[in-house]
Amino acid sequence: MRTTDMAALRAEVSAKYLRKASELLDQMDEPHLVFSFGGKENTYNEAVPQRALPGDLRNLMTASAVAFDKHLKILAAQTDSGATTAASMLSGIADALEKAEEVLDGETPSGESAGT
Repeated sequence: MRTTDMAALRAEVSAKYLRKASELLDQMDEPHLVFSFGGKENTYNEAVPQRALPGDLRNLMTASAVAFDKHLKILAAQTDSGATTAASMLSGIADALEKAEEVLDGETPSGESAGT
């Protein structure tokens, strides 16, 4: 897989994590199906309160936070990789400019005079 393809895939996954985090947060304020099986006959019961119960709210918040954290980690990895590459490139350019300046000033790149 090419580097550009992997970068595009990471960006797509990151966007999915961000969308999912938002969807999960939205679910916290929507009607929420709760159900149980119980009793002697193991009957099914359900209700739809106007918002999730406290335990479900906690689970939705945790799942949203995990998805958002994964989005941020992908974003940081992409940003850090670019910053590291840029810093390395700028360092190389600075070294080349110093050597060019030495040559123009009549010195060899090692710092000795050209006439010595």
